[in-house]
Amino acid sequence: MRNKLMALLFVICCCLTTIVFAQEIATQGVSRVSSLVPNLPESGTVDEEVDFPAFDATEWLLSNGARIILKPTNLKKGETLMKGFSWGGTSVITDPKEIVTRNFLNDLIRISGIGTLSSGDLSRLSEEKGVVVTPFVGDITDDIMGSAPTDEIETMLQLVYLYFTEQRIDNEAFKAYSNQLKERMNEEKNMPEVALKNYIIEDLYGNNPLKKAPIASDVKKINYEKGMALAKDRFNDIDNFTFIFVGDFNITDIQPLIELYIGGVKKSNRNESWINDRAYILPGNSRNDHEVSANMSHDLVYMLYFGKMQYSPKNEIYMHVLTRLLEAGYTDMMKDFKKDIQNFSLEGEFRKYPHELLFLYFRFDVTPQMKDMAINQIKNGMESMAATGPSSSDLKKIKTQLLKERQNALKTNQYYLTAVNDYIVLHFDKMENFETIISEMTEDSVKSFVNEVILSSIIKEVTVGAK
Repeated sequence: MRNKLMALLFVICCCLTTIVFAQEIATQGVSRVSSLVPNLPESGTVDEEVDFPAFDATEWLLSNGARIILKPTNLKKGETLMKGFSWGGTSVITDPKEIVTRNFLNDLIRISGIGTLSSGDLSRLSEEKGVVVTPFVGDITDDIMGSAPTDEIETMLQLVYLYFTEQRIDNEAFKAYSNQLKERMNEEKNMPEVALKNYIIEDLYGNNPLKKAPIASDVKKINYEKGMALAKDRFNDIDNFTFIFVGDFNITDIQPLIELYIGGVKKSNRNESWINDRAYILPGNSRNDHEVSANMSHDLVYMLYFGKMQYSPKNEIYMHVLTRLLEAGYTDMMKDFKKDIQNFSLEGEFRKYPHELLFLYFRFDVTPQMKDMAINQIKNGMESMAATGPSSSDLKKIKTQLLKERQNALKTNQYYLTAVNDYIVLHFDKMENFETIISEMTEDSVKSFVNEVILSSIIKEVTVGAK
């Protein structure tokens, strides 16, 4: 009898061992079955592997069509960053009945949660494990950003999987969000900063329905179920996505996780790109002065130089230099008007899509009696830079600053994540010749650049003051 019992126990143990072994084979090396994804998908495979020489990285094509770029580093121990993106964004949502809903799409994704996790659960998970995954539907791209300690990469990828497969509807969360949003928008409608933001949209784009500033009455027009259907559709084409991983990880260790949680998402067989919605800034120079019912000691001013200009690494670096030069010059000038001019800032950028465009923004607060003078000083400063260029000492100082910042940036994972993304989107490494461009920059070359900016630009001015 004892021998029969021992034999039965042996058979049971063998069966259990076989089951466990089979589960390990099925997940292809994945360490555990997590409660975040109780029903694991069937793993995909790496169908193709090639070098990605521009950044000494590795590129995979998965069996479901997803593209993976891997750049392991030792820049920060325990840190792994991720970005996934595809073309499309809100540009493909063009039905007039869906415009209001699309304007709140990222909020709807944020409040709804995924799988069995509410938005509150996701916040707690982030706090406990240091894992953050954030989807974002942009103008022309669908993005998903992530970061995690190296020992929580699997958790990060599980969240990615759930955003692609199990975005959920939480009616209670939407009800609370709607009430809070409407209340906040009613409270903010006469706040000067909010009014300025809304007037900027109105004055730059006119009555274009695609560029309407949201108002409190829009809240009741949000179709939550339709919004979540749109959100799911934006992340329903894994085969159009490229994922970039940069940080402290081992390619051999991460491969089965990527094959399972990204490769396990079903492909859509959809070939999608962005659409030019033709929501253009209105032509011609303009100035629009607005008033709000508020107690204000200073008017709010926004100025924009905007125009068509070639997007290139050289032009982008020159724009960085120009904004530093202007900021230093205006800050020095405004020391004599501390009480009259406050909160001065400026920013310059180029965009490649949908057209190659330049943007140079100025924002400051100014007493009403000094407003015209301050606006003219901005224009005069630009004209002066175009006429004489920067001083050699100012240019040398800023070039030195930028070279130092560049060296510091090269020590971060974020730099390489951004650089690889830009390389794929722009089709060139915009920082490849950074040191050469900086070293060859002269006072005359900066002067020529500023002249091109001015000749290429229209100027938009929007102000908000008290009634």
